[in-house]
Order: sequence, then C-alpha cells, then structure tokens
Amino acid sequence: MKKGIVFALSVLILASCQKEPQPPRLPADSSIPTLSWAIASFATVTRFYAFGDPKLGNPANGGYQMLLTDTTTAIFTACTGIVQSITPDGNGGNSVLIKYKNNSIYSFLYTGIGRVQVHVNDSLQNSALIGTIARNGIMGFSLIKNGHEAICPSLLGAESFNNSIITAMNQNNAITPEDSVFSPCVVDSIAF
Repeated sequence: MKKGIVFALSVLILASCQKEPQPPRLPADSSIPTLSWAIASFATVTRFYAFGDPKLGNPANGGYQMLLTDTTTAIFTACTGIVQSITPDGNGGNSVLIKYKNNSIYSFLYTGIGRVQVHVNDSLQNSALIGTIARNGIMGFSLIKNGHEAICPSLLGAESFNNSIITAMNQNNAITPEDSVFSPCVVDSIAF
C-alpha cells in the first residue's frame, strides 16, 4: 500500500513539473516580394558590378555592388519589410538586413549605409529612407532566400526598380566602356 501511495505521489509530482506545451510555430511565408522602388538615384554611379560577377572575388558577387561619387545619396527600401539587424560592414558603413515579412523566407541586405535612419524592428514601406551612402561611396543590395541563397534582384523587380538598375549599368558603361556590363545578372542565383 505504501508503495502504491509513493508511486501515485511520484506520478503527481512529475506531472506537475512538465512544461507547458509551446504554441506551434508559424509556417514559413514563401510569398514572393516585388521590388518596386529604386533603391537610390544612380546618376553618379562610376562602377556597377552585376549579380554573379566574379570580378569582386570568389564566390561571385551575391548582389549588386555600385560605386557612387555623391556620398549624400539617399538609400531607400525597394520593398516593404521589417528591419532585422544593423551591423557595421567593415568598410566604414553599415549593413541593414530587412525581412520581407515576419516569417518570410525572403530578406533584403543593404550595405554601405552611412547615416542609418532606421532601427531594428521598424516596419518599413516601399521607398522608406534607410540612410545615406557611406563615405567610401560603395553600396550593395542583395536579395536573400532562406538565409542561404542569393537571388538576382532583377528577377523580382518591377519596371521602376529594373529601370534604375539599367541606369546604373549605363552610367558604368559610359565611364568605363572597356569594362561594360550588358546584363544586371550573370546568373539567376548563388548558394552560399
């Protein structure tokens, strides 16, 4: 009998120590963003490196990289999103990572931001000011899927976004015709 009571008490004590069940995680949101806004005025671009361009080293460039002479150039969001992180990028600027939606598989990485005008957890609309370009004039933009695959941004770009990238390419080609860029993307995606 004593053993039965001890056993019953042990079961009750153990049952009361169990953790509350966690609510189920939301499924990943795979809705595809549309890049609908120019991320900057590219009138002062002197260099443009296409997505997948191997000139910037190995691995190939996982986004657009540009050199601008006007370091007061404002950088804007190409799409709505939520600021996930702001970190120094090692080149005198900052990297701003923006997730498309809370549980989205898509993120946007803006690099070379000097004076950052956003904060972590800010919800941003199209064309929201992120900041200005850093003093070195180098900025980048990457579209990331699932945290490990860079996608050519032009594949998800609306006309206004893609036209701004063509402007950057044309500026590059006018200044350095020997190193002309004929397509905004060398490849469609890069795993990293």
